[in-house]
Amino acid sequence: NDYRKLSMQCKDFVVGVLDLCRDTEEVEAILNGDVTAEKEAGQGLRSLLSRVKLAIKYEVKKFVAHPNCQQQLLTIWYENLSGLREQTIAVKCLVVVAVAVGLPLLVVGYWFAPCSRFVAHAASFILFLCLLLFNASDRFEGITTMPNVTVTDHPMQIYRVKTTEFSWTEILIMVWVTEGPREYTQQLWNVLDFGMLSIFIAAFTARFFAFVQATRAQQYVNEKIHATDLSLVTLPPEVKYFTYARDKWLPSDPQLISEGLYAIAVVLSFTRIAYILPANESFGPLQISLGRTVKDIFKFMVLFIMVFLAFMIGMFILYSYYLGAKVNPAFTTVEESFKTLFWSIFGLSEVSSVVLKYNHKFIENIGYVLYGIYNVTMVV
Repeated sequence: NDYRKLSMQCKDFVVGVLDLCRDTEEVEAILNGDVTAEKEAGQGLRSLLSRVKLAIKYEVKKFVAHPNCQQQLLTIWYENLSGLREQTIAVKCLVVVAVAVGLPLLVVGYWFAPCSRFVAHAASFILFLCLLLFNASDRFEGITTMPNVTVTDHPMQIYRVKTTEFSWTEILIMVWVTEGPREYTQQLWNVLDFGMLSIFIAAFTARFFAFVQATRAQQYVNEKIHATDLSLVTLPPEVKYFTYARDKWLPSDPQLISEGLYAIAVVLSFTRIAYILPANESFGPLQISLGRTVKDIFKFMVLFIMVFLAFMIGMFILYSYYLGAKVNPAFTTVEESFKTLFWSIFGLSEVSSVVLKYNHKFIENIGYVLYGIYNVTMVV
């Protein structure tokens, strides 16, 4: 109790110090801490905000929420564009779009006259999302080449060389992504950003590996094969594989892995918009409330997983001896047991999942009872 009282007194003291600040310089001095050390390190006063980070770390909410602290943070957030804060959402969106369109020219000017970090970062990210959409625009109305068809630029070209080449939009995406790790690895709490960038890098690495393999196969053809059409010659299996259509690729093919990781990274990229929402007066409180709700949901998920595992293992043990002796393969393996119970949550599993082909009514009735209890428990 004494330590808690001392902690509360310290928190009240730092908040009281902010109350006594008379101008912006005093607020900056408190928020930045050791100004001398920052100058020796060659960093600006607004670059560290060491006291604010310390307050966030130890959850000193009164200090962070103090009007003087918030005013200083907003000043940094809307740096050189202070009037933007009072504008409507429509005007803010138009400014971000305008900056995104002119970003290539503004990048050069930024070195001489840095503009608002908020607008510059928001515009950069909007441009990145546009690149993601544009990269997939050729498939919006469906693909023209079916998975079982190969199309090459000339008869002697290896098909996989054509499919693994990087487009100019993918090269721009790689440039944007590779700039991220240096900045985000310094902030351990930024898990989403670090995960997104890591998955992008892994996806492009797998794609590059597939391109290298296909290029080696193409080099073999160029050096060893003297014909006008690859379909007229017999190729080694390791080279022949790279002429196959998509439907014959191995599940572990680097290009398939790259496409799967890329899809996950795109989803995470759009969820990153949530980082901008707290700056808005309307969406900020809503996001905070939703975040607290999600925490409670995760607590509930612990109980849910315990119940799910109990029924999954129980039903598997009950039906594991009846592989091939059921109406469908539900519960005969751990994988089938998981899939049946999972999709049962959404009403996509049938009651026939517990029916046996043999006249083992005792086992079948136990299956009915357990499956019924599981569904009732999930509904409740």
